[in-house]
Amino acid sequence: MLKKQRDGKLKAALKEAVIIFTAVSVLALLFNQFRDSGIDLVGDWSNEISGAGFLRISLKEAQKEFQQGRAVFLDVRSQARYQQGHIPKSLSLPYESFYESFPAIKAKISPNMKIIAYDEGKEFFFSEDLAGLLRGLGFKDIRVFLDGWSQWEEANFPVEKSDLL
Repeated sequence: MLKKQRDGKLKAALKEAVIIFTAVSVLALLFNQFRDSGIDLVGDWSNEISGAGFLRISLKEAQKEFQQGRAVFLDVRSQARYQQGHIPKSLSLPYESFYESFPAIKAKISPNMKIIAYDEGKEFFFSEDLAGLLRGLGFKDIRVFLDGWSQWEEANFPVEKSDLL
């Protein structure tokens, strides 16, 4: 008789645990779905962290950050390529002349800002290298948008042309 009571209590406790776990899981999924910075549940997660330890973002994520204005885009291509076309409001910080160009950019960004470094990717991928330099200077929230300019252009997203930094 005691064994039956104990088994009944165990089954009831297990049933309650399953119900609580299910309810918490559903609430967590709903919360994630409606947050601006929610995690995509379906996607290619294989390239999320680069070999250098930086978070890589996709074209979709870059577009979302651009639309919400929550990040500063840094174009690591040459000044000439930047002038021919770039992501609107992005700042030119050519990797090849980082130390000469950085003082002007430093006045426009802070170590607490979310930064997205992008490159062209046709020959060289310098966005990760630039992210490493910025991390060494105390910047913490850095994303890498590999081949970002090519992807942005192919998607026919807005483009700016400029003579200015």
